[in-house]
Amino acid sequence: MIIRDSVKKDDIKNIKEIVESTGYFNKEEIDIAIELVEDKLNNSKSTYQFKFLEIENKVIAYSCFGLIPCSKISYDLYWIVVHNNFRGKGYGKYLIKETENFIKNIGGYQIIVETSSKEQYKPTRDFYIKSGYKELVVYKDFYDYRDNKIVYYKIL
Repeated sequence: MIIRDSVKKDDIKNIKEIVESTGYFNKEEIDIAIELVEDKLNNSKSTYQFKFLEIENKVIAYSCFGLIPCSKISYDLYWIVVHNNFRGKGYGKYLIKETENFIKNIGGYQIIVETSSKEQYKPTRDFYIKSGYKELVVYKDFYDYRDNKIVYYKIL
């Protein structure tokens, strides 16, 4: 098992496969996940950063994060996704710790993460809480009617 931070052209395909495997995300969300890695590949000034978790040369999980614009200490965790075939085996926990340690080591103070209140995202919300994230705010009817945006944070 290795963690890689460099982005490769194959990661477009890898991320698409990982995100689609979960069954959580709609087409627009999948397109955004792919767009972020494409931005990193094609734009030397991109602020998106990645961690890829590989087992036997296969990417099974990734995180995407970055310094929040105009902040010197706060980072957004945009994505952390484990391929459905590898969920429940501790890979997400390992990857979030690696991501947090990296952010802390480059001067990050806190991480902000957002997710939906839809029932399908309950395992995601539970994952953040188990990882030490605290609920910061809930934006009612943010994504759609009865689909709130829940914002969590963690002080590193």
